[in-house]
Amino acid sequence: MDNLVKDNLLITIGRAKMYSALFNSFYSIYNREEIPKENIEALEYLIPEIEEEITKITTDDVHDYRGIKTCDELLGKVYPQIMEEFYENYGFQVKELPPDHLITQLAFMSKLLSDEIQALQREDKNKALTLKIIQHRLLATHMLRILKTFEKLKPFYELIKMDKSILFMELKDEIRQS
Repeated sequence: MDNLVKDNLLITIGRAKMYSALFNSFYSIYNREEIPKENIEALEYLIPEIEEEITKITTDDVHDYRGIKTCDELLGKVYPQIMEEFYENYGFQVKELPPDHLITQLAFMSKLLSDEIQALQREDKNKALTLKIIQHRLLATHMLRILKTFEKLKPFYELIKMDKSILFMELKDEIRQS
């Protein structure tokens, strides 16, 4: 395994841990459960005030974190279907939450990152690049819209916006090298 693949693998593992911790944290709030301490700890070095910020978010808040809240009425009618088709194109099935929900998007991002880790371990650079492109599309087109819409999500918006920027720079470098 060359150094570039190793570096990408380490970065992707770190990103996977971050999105997994975000998914588990929001899912816990959604289900009126205590957020596991390991999720808070995993996010603390990225958002030092995470514990204070995440305790401001209520179950009712989390139920509202949907893409249709960011759309006009016409798009809102078809947006969940658009998201479901987007997921299906990449082999992801929506289970219990609406397809446009932030938690569903976090689950999908976790799956994409897990698939990227497997591709990098197999040294399948083309598959890994394709998965990064899908991740960027999910962040830029869908997830950041939700995070930007809700005031209590501002620290998470800043974190994911930074991740999207880093991902974009990685994509540019990888495309240039291929």
